[in-house]
Amino acid sequence: MAVRIPYSTNDSAGFDILEAIIKHGLVCTSEPLRVKTDPLRVRVEGRTSKLHTISMQTRACFTLSTFEDLSAPHALAYFRKTGNDVLMPASHFDLFGGFGIAVDPIAGRRMGVMPAMYYYQIEGVEDGGPEEMLRRLYEAKQTLLALHSIEERSGKVRMPWVHTAFSDERATSHDLGLTVDDQRVEGAIRGLVPRKAEAILPLFDVDRRSSWQIVDKINYILGLFQNTDSSVEHSPLAFYEQREWRLPYNSQTNLGWYSLGNHPTIRDPQKSENIRAAGVVLKMIERMKGRSLTESERDSTWVLFEVDRLPFASIIEEIICPTHAADRVERLVRSEISSGKLNRNVKISHSLA
Repeated sequence: MAVRIPYSTNDSAGFDILEAIIKHGLVCTSEPLRVKTDPLRVRVEGRTSKLHTISMQTRACFTLSTFEDLSAPHALAYFRKTGNDVLMPASHFDLFGGFGIAVDPIAGRRMGVMPAMYYYQIEGVEDGGPEEMLRRLYEAKQTLLALHSIEERSGKVRMPWVHTAFSDERATSHDLGLTVDDQRVEGAIRGLVPRKAEAILPLFDVDRRSSWQIVDKINYILGLFQNTDSSVEHSPLAFYEQREWRLPYNSQTNLGWYSLGNHPTIRDPQKSENIRAAGVVLKMIERMKGRSLTESERDSTWVLFEVDRLPFASIIEEIICPTHAADRVERLVRSEISSGKLNRNVKISHSLA
């Protein structure tokens, strides 16, 4: 299972990202997940059809493939040839560059890596299309956030985050980003006195975790979704053919994370011990993008630095690099083996890029 290193068509950038992954952890970057306005509401309520952001995905992307298959063309993509864009067969290395890391798929389960979940749009269909799953998940999340706010008002439900030594710290739902998008609903909940909020809770006293914990897993599921189709290549299955797996941000107790954004300590308890690494990673990403990250992008970018109390890099089994970068990569690998980050048996393979 090879992780995709973005921007790695630029060899210098590809090496910098590889070095950052080994030294500081695997970056799960942010990307908005957007869907069009519910077609039924457009027809019945006269709403304008437009794209809405329903989630800021936080994920790292992998490809389940053999090394040989990474070199084989499997999709069509546009390449610049003599001043023109030409649609040509493309391999994984063509699309993502010649740098990568590989982990064993079974070891990847310790992180929560899952196959990507695919959806697509169907024009003129009001209900039942795959995109409809995303609308319903978003609505379920909003409903649970409203219930979470009622639980908080009641004062009877333990607030997040329970998987931390800082569970006694008091942080509001607003500080934690656990609020309903609809300000009308938020205002009504704020008007509830604790006694009335407590009276509502028995209506939802089914065998379940607290609402925020269910929301946490819905966010994980939303982080798995990818469109089957590429609007750039005009290829109806371009993304599906990449055999993508994903690691969304996952609050498992065996994982160590830190964010590039600003969160209450109870949400990001290991940030203080990784503050320098977070600064290095943020500067690198902003240099690659050529701009500063927005507050939302920083808050939605998390770095997995530890798995089962060991550095993330310790589960890397293979490092892939272009042949002409082999000397730099070999020096890096020797240094990080000595530091204890990398396994002594890590393999280095050369891509054709």
